[in-house]
Amino acid sequence: MVVMIGGAVVCDAGITAILTSIIHNRDQQSGENSRRIQCTNKYMSTCGVSEDTQIRLLDYYRYDDTELGNINENEILADLPSALREEVIRHFCYDALRRSELVNDFSDGAVGSLVKMMEPYLAIPNENLSVINEDCDNMFVLKRGQVKCIDSSGYENFLPLGTLIGHIATSSTHALVGFPSKVLEINVLNGQGFRTKYINPYIIFTLGSTSVRSSVKKNNNWREQILIKTASKEVKKIFVTVRSWKNGQQHDTIGSSEVQMNMDSTENSFKVVIRDTTGKSAGIISLSLIFRNMRRHEVLDTHERTAVALEYCHLYCLSRCKFEELKRYFELSNSDSNLNRLLYHSTGQPLHKADVNANFNDLCEEKHRACNIDHSKTDNNQSSNFIAEGGNHFPITPMLKDDEIPRRSRLHSLKIVPKYDDGDPEAGVRMTRNYSYY
Repeated sequence: MVVMIGGAVVCDAGITAILTSIIHNRDQQSGENSRRIQCTNKYMSTCGVSEDTQIRLLDYYRYDDTELGNINENEILADLPSALREEVIRHFCYDALRRSELVNDFSDGAVGSLVKMMEPYLAIPNENLSVINEDCDNMFVLKRGQVKCIDSSGYENFLPLGTLIGHIATSSTHALVGFPSKVLEINVLNGQGFRTKYINPYIIFTLGSTSVRSSVKKNNNWREQILIKTASKEVKKIFVTVRSWKNGQQHDTIGSSEVQMNMDSTENSFKVVIRDTTGKSAGIISLSLIFRNMRRHEVLDTHERTAVALEYCHLYCLSRCKFEELKRYFELSNSDSNLNRLLYHSTGQPLHKADVNANFNDLCEEKHRACNIDHSKTDNNQSSNFIAEGGNHFPITPMLKDDEIPRRSRLHSLKIVPKYDDGDPEAGVRMTRNYSYY
């Protein structure tokens, strides 16, 4: 009976068709990959491409074929609905942006708008994501891979996942707190008690908004010195997180702990108990912490840093121009002048409703500026433009030049109506604006 049931399942036409389709697709993809490598080899040998470049290019094809399985992240995200695509990118990027001083003045919704504009980016080994004294037109959020950061003094450290990379990010921190003058010297002495299933552990140290990580521990030698340069005059506590490095997307979090610093002592030695999500001990790390002044060879002369990918790294990228454009959008939305709330190439609609408590004199000045323009040229296709106050109408033309008028709309009329309160014209105003579309 068991043999009969097994034979019926194996010989089922539907299962056979599915298995045949899977095998066919794998064979077809394997043939395409082989053909691509053959064509590339022939092209590079014909054109005299250097041997080093050939090795790197073939290594990329190997990574794409084996590690990624020929999956293109851009194509997958493009096939998703916009809301689901935003949710995926938000999972990797939102917290990194929200923690940065770059968006301190942004609301949560504004940060969400930044997330919508981010796109996947694959960095190859030894690629420079940013270089000191060179223009950096993009900022990145590290999603997967190892990136080494080098400051202007030559000190190197590894960046943890979720780090914001780029000159625009470091410049915002520098503008807020200035150059660092202190150093927290962390000496990792030993680690013990961790389960064997957590292979290749590494440690993340977080001081304020700055996070650095240790190297990946592939043996029992935990000894390492890590420096965190800070502008803070004192350090009260740091957060320690231990994770297990994996080649895949997610790294297992082994546990975390909080270390309280004693500022009365020059050197603090701790046996830090790392606890998992249930509160149980997952292991113990021996640390020596020294908070001291920065030495001469450690002083920085620029906020910029060089970030180098040590392997294939997956990041999310946002161009500087897109960030500046969105930042300008929000700055205009907070403008006191209602007539200045329109962006070039916008739809022509105000970003916010007019403030009913706006100063009446300021709005009248806008009216007079609008009236002091050349009326020699009129648009016959538009109804007469006018500005009115208390029933007095003044013919005007749009305050923007023809090549500056936002697309799909033209200012048709502006009306300022004072709201009097016991004869006081400054009690409040109401502004209405009409638009003609073409």
